[in-house]
Amino acid sequence: ISSLASMSLWPASEAGAAWTERLWIASSSANPDLRAAGTREFLALADEINLAPTHRSFQLSAYAAAKLLEHGLKQTGRALTRSKLHRALQQTTARVTGVVPPLQFDENQRAGTTGALITQFDPSARQFAIVRAFVEPK
Repeated sequence: ISSLASMSLWPASEAGAAWTERLWIASSSANPDLRAAGTREFLALADEINLAPTHRSFQLSAYAAAKLLEHGLKQTGRALTRSKLHRALQQTTARVTGVVPPLQFDENQRAGTTGALITQFDPSARQFAIVRAFVEPK
């Protein structure tokens, strides 16, 4: 979300800026809590490997996927097979990575998370503001 706010989404004229007040975005990931252990761990890794701070939301998603894979591999053990890994991932409930909302998988849910964070663009601050915290569909 923060990377979207840095783009030039707003027109130069005040008259043309009215549409930005109606710009809402639903995102499956939020800006991470910088105090969370998972976020601190990611930032330390990013610093260690000199990871550019651009496209941070994609980096966080990839990091969360890697943490989930690590969890699945640990649960599967040394006798790794595709079906055992699949079964281990299906048994993942509320897996907290620290950089995305908790991930959960089962036979019917393979997206990791089904909810979204609702944000609205604030043209005066030139950033997205959270309108509604993470919401799961009913």
